[in-house]
Amino acid sequence: MKEINERDLLSMMDEGQPVIVDTRSTDAFIGWLSDGAKVRGHIPSAISISYKWFHHLEKNVLSKTMSEFKKKMMLDRIHEVIPRDREVVLYDNNRTDHQLVRDYLQSLGYENLLYFNLDNWSSSLEYYPNFSNLVPATWIKSLLDGENPEFYDGKGFKIYECSWGPEDIIFLGSHIPTSVQVNSDEFEAPPIWVRRSDEELYQFLEANGISFDETIVLYSNGSDGAEYKMAFILKYLGHKKVKVLNGGFPAWRIMGYPVERGSVKKEALGYKLSDSDLPQINPDFFIDTDEAIEVLKNPDKATLVDGRTWEEYSAFTSGYKHIEAVGRIPGAIWGGSYNDYKNIDDTIRSEAEIESLMKKHNLDLNHVLYYFCGSAGWGAAQIMYYSEVFGNDNIKVYEGGWSEWSSYPDNPTETEMLTEKP
Repeated sequence: MKEINERDLLSMMDEGQPVIVDTRSTDAFIGWLSDGAKVRGHIPSAISISYKWFHHLEKNVLSKTMSEFKKKMMLDRIHEVIPRDREVVLYDNNRTDHQLVRDYLQSLGYENLLYFNLDNWSSSLEYYPNFSNLVPATWIKSLLDGENPEFYDGKGFKIYECSWGPEDIIFLGSHIPTSVQVNSDEFEAPPIWVRRSDEELYQFLEANGISFDETIVLYSNGSDGAEYKMAFILKYLGHKKVKVLNGGFPAWRIMGYPVERGSVKKEALGYKLSDSDLPQINPDFFIDTDEAIEVLKNPDKATLVDGRTWEEYSAFTSGYKHIEAVGRIPGAIWGGSYNDYKNIDDTIRSEAEIESLMKKHNLDLNHVLYYFCGSAGWGAAQIMYYSEVFGNDNIKVYEGGWSEWSSYPDNPTETEMLTEKP
């Protein structure tokens, strides 16, 4: 594969020709000085196809069914972002990371592949303003090793694994050391699974030992987004030091870091938050059904965005055992599944790709976009969290989503099954 220099690459970029692919870790791409990165960020207009995607598929962190799903997802994603008639420039800064990506692309018949060494780049790079809200596994390992990694204030930390249900065999079998499992039932109330009352949420913090002084690190063992919903519950309450592990527990396992087994006893705060000075609540993250109706009445200012899977949006299935109704909200735009907003390894997708996805679904990026899911808003919260990482605040969550909307008989719905994606 031919290697090019910076002058060659800049000339190609001026002509708008190459697809530029950052093959390093997503963490390095978004701004972390990780994996040997000497400067923050990525080449402008680059997309991320990380060598770690292949480790995610090959290092026994997925079930056979999920592995096959992810392999198809990767194939579809490659065909989506890399046209066969374009030259493709792969870059890293160690002459190694690009090799797995190169081999995979060649196996698919891509021929116009070039290589660039990022260490030879002297122009400016781009990184996301709030990349530090999404942390790599190496950052958490540093905390556990007693170090003070960048963007940590040294005032203590706690780690929580977020999921639905009490401690289960998965958590008991393996989790990040010192982490405590949080059942989403503790901060969401049935049957719609929206956030509990403010008083109950403060009790949730007290019971789980969550103070406003310490850094709170969240992750999940799945890919449904429970940790992102909990992150915004904390942000809603005014917590300013919330971090989420980019890629979840698989990112930890891929690094080969130690794990703990068995039950972990929760340690309560030992005092009532109501007896202390509390930060101001931020009500702007979530809207309810009445507010969603108002959004639909003003399509020139805001947009209600359906972030469910195509099968759910098309009225083929509700997607949930506890939701009988199938269909969609008239006037809401399907923005693609929340899975489309993340990479194969459940890390954050590049801003350029997400913006392209939004435009593909005819979303006005100048609007406030209110995303919703089938229930609880986990996937929508993940999209909102990514938007914050990018430095944007125009994405919010209709928390009750289809579950809440369809529970009101007077709310209009469309139930005709669709066969072609918009």
